[in-house]
Amino acid sequence: VPIATVIPVDEIVFPRTQMEIDVLEVWKETLGISSCGVTESFFASGGNSLSSLQLIQKLEEKFGKTISVSTFFKNPTVEGIAGEIQKSTGEHEAATSLISFHSKGEKKPWFMIHPLAGTPLAYLNLSRAMGNNQPVYGLQAPGISDNREPLTTIEAMAKTYIKDIRSVSPTGPYHLAGWSLGGIIAFEMARVLKEGGDEVATLVIIDAAPHNVFDLTGAPDFKDDVDFVAHQMGFNLSPQKSRRERLQQLLSSARADRTLPYWFDLHNLEKLVRVISASYQAYKNYHPNHYSGTVTFVKALRSEVWNKYDPISIWTQYSDEVRPNFIDCDHNDIFKKNNLNNIANILVHSQKK
Repeated sequence: VPIATVIPVDEIVFPRTQMEIDVLEVWKETLGISSCGVTESFFASGGNSLSSLQLIQKLEEKFGKTISVSTFFKNPTVEGIAGEIQKSTGEHEAATSLISFHSKGEKKPWFMIHPLAGTPLAYLNLSRAMGNNQPVYGLQAPGISDNREPLTTIEAMAKTYIKDIRSVSPTGPYHLAGWSLGGIIAFEMARVLKEGGDEVATLVIIDAAPHNVFDLTGAPDFKDDVDFVAHQMGFNLSPQKSRRERLQQLLSSARADRTLPYWFDLHNLEKLVRVISASYQAYKNYHPNHYSGTVTFVKALRSEVWNKYDPISIWTQYSDEVRPNFIDCDHNDIFKKNNLNNIANILVHSQKK
């Protein structure tokens, strides 16, 4: 079942939190560059001692926190400075589902819903490919970066996220997109909005299908939620160890391959495990009702699950019309750099119809 959990890994490490996004914007502005990985040194990206002082001043003005030169030189990366700012404030981001990727522009915004892992940051580079005049927002799961309880049903997620998108766009037409689990949530949001009399101009489901259509006979059993999450992330844990020991093993492995930032601790990972587990239960228990509208579907041609199932036929059962699109890649590679323009074009084209 295609239920991606992590941000796709490409040549550089992209931001994984709103704080890293905000720090990176100041970083790029100071250096006069268009892109930079969060683990790349400021100085390797073209910075010098003079521009580092300028950067520190801009960061202090933006976040209202003092950043010493020694702290900066200790780890002169977006990841390092974002971590220091969060440590100094105890901040774990506001209790909101909305993340602003690009808020400027005259067009109606796109709202992109998180996959199983709860973070929408896989869409960050897609938002850039859609142009400077296109506002784009991501929706992240409660409990990822705040103290809210994870939502346990797709219906509750849709209700919460509709309320959040209305804070930015009180009325339609709405443009919704979601990859993997995000596609399922976007479908329910579109259905509820339309039933309530709102206009849903575009619904794009990226490589996803409802759980109830799959035959999961012979699917692996997992010891507990930690083992399940480790499996989704691609890690194997020692089965004889305690839950806490396996949680620590997962943390070490995910830090080592940069799936998670270095400052991520057991507390953060416990929250992530809870969100993923709750989201998967919500996915398993969801049975979609009919959507009186058009679904634009993006199929990853190399996704093994589609060897057995036809997603176009599946979504035809639940909507008035399905417009298929195809990307030659695997499910987890769909947001790699070489696919971004294709996906952006699909979204822009579907938006015009």
